[in-house]
Amino acid sequence: MEKHILVTNDDGVLAPGLFALVKEMRQIGKVSVLAPDRNWSGGGHVKTLDRALRVRAELLTDGTVAYASDGAPSDCVSLEVPEGYLGEIDYGPAAHASQMVAWRMIENGLPPEILLNVNVPFLSDEQIHGFRLTRLGLRVYHSRLDECVDPRDRPYYWIGGDASTGVPERGTDIGALAEGFISVTPLQLDLTAYHVLTDLNSWSWREQPQKHIIHLPDFMVSKP
Repeated sequence: MEKHILVTNDDGVLAPGLFALVKEMRQIGKVSVLAPDRNWSGGGHVKTLDRALRVRAELLTDGTVAYASDGAPSDCVSLEVPEGYLGEIDYGPAAHASQMVAWRMIENGLPPEILLNVNVPFLSDEQIHGFRLTRLGLRVYHSRLDECVDPRDRPYYWIGGDASTGVPERGTDIGALAEGFISVTPLQLDLTAYHVLTDLNSWSWREQPQKHIIHLPDFMVSKP
């Protein structure tokens, strides 16, 4: 039976990395493309609930048809690119790695509701040391909320701050990238923390809790 592969991303249907992935996946089977109509980096978990979704046809570089949605992506694979890099980006190594992972999934199978998260370092095929099975690493976000005023004297806000940084701990996806390896991390859709259920079961759930005054920190807003 011919394999049918769905390709998507969060950078938009016409992003060059998407086409590189499509070419690699075509060596495995039939490929269909459905991706956002614009860059949605950072919005991969967004779901559109308050309006209808529209889909239109787009042509990829080789003239084949892809489909662009005005909704958000639900999942994506991204290449690690240094912050501020302006040179030409070679998506070939990431596409090759994705094809390798796809073949292994077809050969061995995966349990239901399990996904493989693949991250590829910004290196050539010759410089990449291989694959590592990893757990999720810690990424630190340095967020800041800037308050501004428009020409009509109405406030508006920008979410800013420095670029996020990862903790390159060995055994994590971030650590693998720092050491020149492709990371493969199995993810499960069930986010339940089962090991905590036992502790929560020991809490008293019948008695009326005593009222306490909780002091929350002030919400900090910086003005440019």
